[in-house]
Amino acid sequence: MLHTQTDGSAWEALTRVIHNEGACISLQMSPFMIMGDRLVGPSEYRSGVHALTIDEITPIVSLYADTATRARGVGFDAVQVHAGHGYGLSQFLSPHFNRRADAYGGSAKNRFRIFADIRKAIGDKAGTDFPVWIKMNSFDGIPGGLTPDQAADYAPLLEEAGYGAIEVTGGAAGGSHDSRGPLKKDQWFEGYYLEGAAKVKAATTLPVSAVGGIRTLEMIEQILSGGTADMISLSRPLIREPDLINRWTQGDKAPARCISCNGCLGMMMKGKGLFCVQDHEADNYEGA
Repeated sequence: MLHTQTDGSAWEALTRVIHNEGACISLQMSPFMIMGDRLVGPSEYRSGVHALTIDEITPIVSLYADTATRARGVGFDAVQVHAGHGYGLSQFLSPHFNRRADAYGGSAKNRFRIFADIRKAIGDKAGTDFPVWIKMNSFDGIPGGLTPDQAADYAPLLEEAGYGAIEVTGGAAGGSHDSRGPLKKDQWFEGYYLEGAAKVKAATTLPVSAVGGIRTLEMIEQILSGGTADMISLSRPLIREPDLINRWTQGDKAPARCISCNGCLGMMMKGKGLFCVQDHEADNYEGA
């Protein structure tokens, strides 16, 4: 679920440092999977998953609005709604997970409804001028799951609801892909979620950000010049090389040194911090 804190001094110090360096910072609002001690989702798509009632959806929407309001109060320039990788919020968009027959399921517009509710609630509480963007799946990698064409159908709805940009990702637990791309390493290729980015971009005037195993400046230039996306999202490459963008702009165009081993994720999940295990000694590292 989303985590907030009353004392915002640490967050204020963080955003101040970012701003002093001439950059902006957006807070990614975490998706939910568990409420209390129960695994939850839009539907009981498998045994043990509690289908959220409308009365349970309402406070979730309010929590996103509260988090965005706190984020603005401590100096964040925007917030991002995380609706990727098959987590609870992402599941509302997916026909595989969302099997509801009420106002929050059955059609693309109804599956999107919780996102319209969240955007309106944020506008009402944090201000309509506070930017909100979204990280959205374009491909679940599960039979009956979300496809790039279906993801593109949501793009006009996101624009109408007032979202400012779309980061296009993919993958879901239990499928052929997750946030790291294809689970079979021999199927891995640079830019594995670009098909979805291109289809979403073609369906909206909103800026679209591409993500997914992007490791070379050549690929970035191809994505931007070819009109596949307007922006690039990087994560693991910047964990290993925080100064990667400066390296590229200064003329060293060698690919990012990240090898996609996902050891950084393993360390984070173990509570050991976020760092590249290739460059640091990691106790009990098992190649997660």
